[in-house]
Amino acid sequence: MSPDHQGRYEARDRGVDQPWHAAIVGDDGAWHELGPRPDEERQALVGRRVALRDGAITPVGALRRLDPLPLEARGPRTEVEVVQVSLEMARAQAPAPPPPPPGAAAAAVHASVRFYRYLYDAVGAPHHWWDRKRWSDDRLEAWLADPRIEIHVATEHGTPVGYAELDRREPASCELVYFGLMPEATGRGLGRWFLGHAIAAAWADPALARLWVHTCSLDGPAALHTYRRLGFVAYRHDRFYQAIIAAGTAP
Repeated sequence: MSPDHQGRYEARDRGVDQPWHAAIVGDDGAWHELGPRPDEERQALVGRRVALRDGAITPVGALRRLDPLPLEARGPRTEVEVVQVSLEMARAQAPAPPPPPPGAAAAAVHASVRFYRYLYDAVGAPHHWWDRKRWSDDRLEAWLADPRIEIHVATEHGTPVGYAELDRREPASCELVYFGLMPEATGRGLGRWFLGHAIAAAWADPALARLWVHTCSLDGPAALHTYRRLGFVAYRHDRFYQAIIAAGTAP
């Protein structure tokens, strides 16, 4: 017997203070709304391909597998199940940037390859960031030289504590490609302030119509809530297996 509906299990973002509603998104992009469903079901199935039959929802097929690790990466490899959340913001949703905490500042910089790699590792190692580590110096230098790419650095009393990367290559669109703080800077309100700075920097372009970002379950536990609290709305979830170095942090 064929299922009533088949597609990607989605969670409809109805606002940061509202409960998620479930839906199944078909291959044609049509949403079949399911309304409120148990949190346990959503956490287990969101981002998976599922089938709805006689009111019961079951997973269909296997999750795809991603391996961003370069061959020379040292340490034992393992796989973890990851949920990636894509979020977007329209101009009307952009918040007023909060004032910086005492001693904090943020600005766009012309980053060298070496400085960029330092920021990428210092912020991303605990969250298993590997993509840019696979890039050659020449490729990264060309990327950083593109005027449509912006690197913003947060400092505290003059010391770098985080960075944000904006990609404006698509007309009227901007992706917040990377954003984060170094581990020692978390838990003190710097993340919310610096995200507000990055959002304001993106919307400084009057032609911009859409700002978007994705986060995942490998990021900090407050990441998704912070993005939503500052105006981003989740519009897609994806679930997959990702290879990581089992020791816990990327070297």
